[in-house]
Amino acid sequence: MITICLIPNLIFVTTSSKGNITLCHNTTKPEEFDRYVHYSSSIVTLFFGVPFLVIVLCYCLMAKWLCKSSFSSPSLRLPSYKKRSIKMIIVVLTVFAICFVPFHITCTLYYTSHYFQANCRTLNIINFTYKIMQPLASINSCLNPILYFMAGDKYRGQLRCKAAQCLRPVPTLDLVSPFTDNATDGSHITSVT
Repeated sequence: MITICLIPNLIFVTTSSKGNITLCHNTTKPEEFDRYVHYSSSIVTLFFGVPFLVIVLCYCLMAKWLCKSSFSSPSLRLPSYKKRSIKMIIVVLTVFAICFVPFHITCTLYYTSHYFQANCRTLNIINFTYKIMQPLASINSCLNPILYFMAGDKYRGQLRCKAAQCLRPVPTLDLVSPFTDNATDGSHITSVT
């Protein structure tokens, strides 16, 4: 479905000529830009807005369910596994928002400023910011597995042990060569049998 919805990009993104210069359009030709903004807005809504709302809603419902005490007494504290799960939900949502929201905001600003024909300096600033945000959006795919790995007690404990081993100072051995003068009484060892 995603591939089918993105096929229009193959039509919209084009080049044009100005004398002997070929212009590569970041979005589309100026005369097609109005249609491209509507298409792009639909794609952002369909492939970011809706999934983002579903993810936030589902995670919030999971957190709400975890916060409910499984006991009738409200004075009892939440078990540690529930607290860890709630923390994990908060971390995953925060990372998702940090990675994707700035990208989509700058993307929307970029298209909106083009649509309303903002001045060149404003377009360049927004374009620069947009290009910086693209890798940030992509890094989310790398961060999630690391977050889930770090959430596991077994793996986190193993990682701590390995880190402690790596950070522990290595004892140094004072090696004594049998061919050097190491004695304090002036005697020399000349051969080892």
